[in-house]
Amino acid sequence: MLMLLSFILGFTLDSFRHHPGFHAAACVLMAYVRPFIINLLIPQEGAETNYEEPSFRSMGGMLPYLIYASLLIFMHNAWLFLLEAWQFSDGWYFLVKTIFSTAISLLLVLITELLFSRNQKFKTNTI
Repeated sequence: MLMLLSFILGFTLDSFRHHPGFHAAACVLMAYVRPFIINLLIPQEGAETNYEEPSFRSMGGMLPYLIYASLLIFMHNAWLFLLEAWQFSDGWYFLVKTIFSTAISLLLVLITELLFSRNQKFKTNTI
């Protein structure tokens, strides 16, 4: 379900930019890798009751959430810029563009996370 929603979101972004499939591919890649990154970063001692969505609270602080968000945002931006350019001819330009875009996007994600609090529900792994 998550991959389908990410494809729809990416396809919607592509419709505004007139680049068919670029954002859709990057969003689907993020949705595919997301569970693996969450399993690496969520504390395992409270694994029987976790939150449904990653946040500062559910990941045990700001640092794990920043690592989680920055990894996914960096991966999205790197894949998107690679698809747009389709080459590594100027590697420094690609890397600098990806890092600055990731920093700006991460700043916007953090501002949004701090401004809008969510009522999170527990997801129990027991029946």
